[in-house]
Parts: sequence; structure tokens; C-alpha cells
Amino acid sequence: MIAIYKAIDPDSKVDSVNRLFSPHDGTYGSFFTQKLYIRNSDESKVYTNIRLQIVLNNGDIYNVSENNNVYQLFPGDIEPTAAEWQIIPHCNIINLENIYNNSSYVPFFLRVYSPGGQNTSSRLSDAVIRIEALEDTP
Repeated sequence: MIAIYKAIDPDSKVDSVNRLFSPHDGTYGSFFTQKLYIRNSDESKVYTNIRLQIVLNNGDIYNVSENNNVYQLFPGDIEPTAAEWQIIPHCNIINLENIYNNSSYVPFFLRVYSPGGQNTSSRLSDAVIRIEALEDTP
């Protein structure tokens, strides 16, 4: 099974207990960027055509004009510059490399912008990172 991890550590899997948290300035608004990883924890499976996208908890496409937070994803091991982030569409879809074994951690970045004047406790409660991939046996 593939899942998201906060670090190159099998114990850092993101789940209902070890959730993603995005601290923000509730008065002025702020950006928060975190490097995350996709990993396959099942030796009997390989995953190809991996795609990630930010969606609402109910699975609907996240519409920035209807929601306050802005989410962006970026594949790779090197964090984008501020100029690079500016040209990445909000709630974009990214493609990641195939995962053939359970020791590979494929890096990507999540960036969240939360405008000021919001309740900071609800910042990441309305969206999830959807993982789509083809599953096969080696």
C-alpha cells in the first residue's frame, strides 16, 4: 500500500493519529511548506502512474474561489523558490516516479497559504491529498 510520510522513517506515516499540521498566523496570514514522501509499504506490490491532488474531504475538487486556503504540490527533492511557487497553479496535480520496492521514499512538497482573519484550528481540516496509482505485482 502506498501512503504519505512526514520523513524517511516508517513510523512517520500520515494517518488519523499522525496528521499533517499547518501552523499559521491567524491575524496576518502566512505560508507553510513541508517536504513529504510517498512510500510503498507492501513488498508484493509495485505502483506506477502515481498522481497526487488536493481535494476536499468528500472527494470533490477543491475550488479556491469557494475556500480560503490555497494548496500547492511540487514533485522532487529540492524546494521550489518563491518565484517557482508563484507559477504553480493552486490545487495542481503532480505525477511522481514509479515505486517498485518498499525502501523507496519519493519526495514532494506541500505548500499551504492561509489568509489572515481565519480560525486557525480549521486550516487543514477541509482538504486531503488524494493518491491515485496503478497497482500491480512484480
